[in-house]
Amino acid sequence: MPARIDPKDLSALQTSVNDASSRAGALWISFLTFAAYLTVTVGSVNHESLFLEKAIRLPVLGVDLPLVAFFAVAPFFFFLFHFYLFLQLVILVRKITTYNTVLHEKVKSVKNQALLRRRLDTFLIVQLLGGEHGGVTASLLRVITWITLVGLPIALLLQFQVTFLPYHSGWVTWVHRGMILADLMLIWIFWFAINHDKGDLHVPSLRHHPIASAVSVLVVAFSVFVMAYAGEKVGQLANLKLPWLCPEQSVPIADCFFHGPVNMVRGRPRAYFSNVLVLPYKKLVDNDDVENHKTTLSLRGRDLAGAVLIGADLRKIDFVGANLNNARLDLANARGAVFNCADPGGGHGDGWPDDGCTWLQGASLSSAQLQGAWFVKARLQGAALIEAQLQGAYLIGAQLQASVLTYADLTAASLYDAELQDAYLVGAKLSGATLENARLEKAIVEDCEFPVARFNKETQISGTFGNPNLAFAQDPPVDEPSANEPYNSENLAKFAQMRRTILQKLYNEELEKSTVSNPKFALRMFLGSWYEGLKKHTTDWVQAKAAMSKVWLRAIDSRNPRKSDPVTAQKDDPAGARAIQAAILTDKVIQMACTPGYGSDITRSLIQNGIISDRLDLPKLGKALKDSKCEGLADLSASDRRLLQASTETSPNSGQDVEESSKSPSASSNVPANSALSSGVASHGK
Repeated sequence: MPARIDPKDLSALQTSVNDASSRAGALWISFLTFAAYLTVTVGSVNHESLFLEKAIRLPVLGVDLPLVAFFAVAPFFFFLFHFYLFLQLVILVRKITTYNTVLHEKVKSVKNQALLRRRLDTFLIVQLLGGEHGGVTASLLRVITWITLVGLPIALLLQFQVTFLPYHSGWVTWVHRGMILADLMLIWIFWFAINHDKGDLHVPSLRHHPIASAVSVLVVAFSVFVMAYAGEKVGQLANLKLPWLCPEQSVPIADCFFHGPVNMVRGRPRAYFSNVLVLPYKKLVDNDDVENHKTTLSLRGRDLAGAVLIGADLRKIDFVGANLNNARLDLANARGAVFNCADPGGGHGDGWPDDGCTWLQGASLSSAQLQGAWFVKARLQGAALIEAQLQGAYLIGAQLQASVLTYADLTAASLYDAELQDAYLVGAKLSGATLENARLEKAIVEDCEFPVARFNKETQISGTFGNPNLAFAQDPPVDEPSANEPYNSENLAKFAQMRRTILQKLYNEELEKSTVSNPKFALRMFLGSWYEGLKKHTTDWVQAKAAMSKVWLRAIDSRNPRKSDPVTAQKDDPAGARAIQAAILTDKVIQMACTPGYGSDITRSLIQNGIISDRLDLPKLGKALKDSKCEGLADLSASDRRLLQASTETSPNSGQDVEESSKSPSASSNVPANSALSSGVASHGK
């Protein structure tokens, strides 16, 4: 007859508790090890890793995981581990409860109970619930338990979210929030079951635990409404003005905590965490890639809103379809970078990312190196490009309403079909630029220079302000009423507000480091009031064209070998006058094409824009470009070299007058129709 099993065998219960405790203890150590492992791995991810989307190399294992996949999947596995640990602890707690009940039934002596309890395993849960400890020891055990089972898991999940926040991935951020909420629910169910309810699982009443309830609500609210990336709607539901975080003005709650000023000395935010990428003066591309590849890095479609890339090396980076609204690219080297549009597939919306275009609204690219960069149809409304170096840049169809291009160098830039309404173009250099079909209504063109620049009848210049310099322009603009649809004044007001915001920010920054005695005069290019003062005088285009004619006559006179009256010389010897005009334009083009440092960018744009045409002295131009001291031919593609060779072949019509040459296909061809430029736009937009 089998031996009778005693369900209240105290020795067997003790063995069962100790066995379960050993397994739970090993699992608890593994959980802490895994948490430490993830903490170190996540802590090694910096802003440069997020920008470059570097794979995560797991310590010890040496395995590379994709960045986004790691941040999306790792919190879920951590949550599962936490869940399983809690289940094992609940099973252990139930065994301890049974042991305690039997112990009180069979052993009446408190002293003997204490002696038997000392035989239990030393795992903290066993000692907390089944041991003889009280007072300080019990409190310490409870603190350690709370830290490892409650505080640490929530802190790690918050670390996942805050570390990945500058990447600006909406769905991954919501995964993090979901994991935090799920883990809090897990803690509410299991923590009270372990500590107070002898392992019985149920949802405790919130009103019976006011402090825990308040802390849980604060954690969820902080994760959802405060830990939001730049531009996320949930982070803009409320504005705050806190004296120790955002004392200057009321800003969205997320920006108040995570989008403060940048410490330019250390190259990081003044706050410990940030919801935008902060990489000032970072070298983000490899020199070999710049020399040997068309594109150094692809950031197509990325959300980089508000990124601080001041002085960063961004050469030839592909930003097609990226969101760079309110980003800071001042002093950045972005030569040859691509900020174009591409077909997003499916329906086309009006905003980002549905339209497939690069957005730079309210961004600052002041003093940035943007030679040869592509901005085809880019959204640059309200952007600041003060003193930007845009030689040979492609701004075809660019949306530049209410932008600031004060003292920008746009030599040989392609501005065909560009929207420049209400733009500030004070002192901008547009030598050899193409402004056909561009719209400049209400723009400030004070001291703009247009030598060898090209306009056409569709260039809209009505209502502009200031006195431009049209000296040596190829085709002066025609001030006629616009046949196009009028621009949206409501949108323009919104863009103007973006402009005011970024100008004020730039002014404050420059004022802080200014050493001049009269900063308001020296920094007037950042003051909206200065531009408003320039709007008092509308442009007299008739007078500007008259001044242009006088400049031409003086130039012809200075080169007239007969020293006769230039007007008479034009009548008596029109061929000679045309030759002088061609020589003057050719000298201007040679000066641009042979500019040290970026002559090839300018030459490439001059070729593709059709500026190098038969109205120039082409043999002279071809000879000058072949000079070893001229950088115009450096880095030109084979197709550009073939076009240049074809353009500079001796033509019997070289030097023909402006009126005749404006009728020639090469001079009047629309920029998008140019095969080389069209192929370039297509290749940079795919």
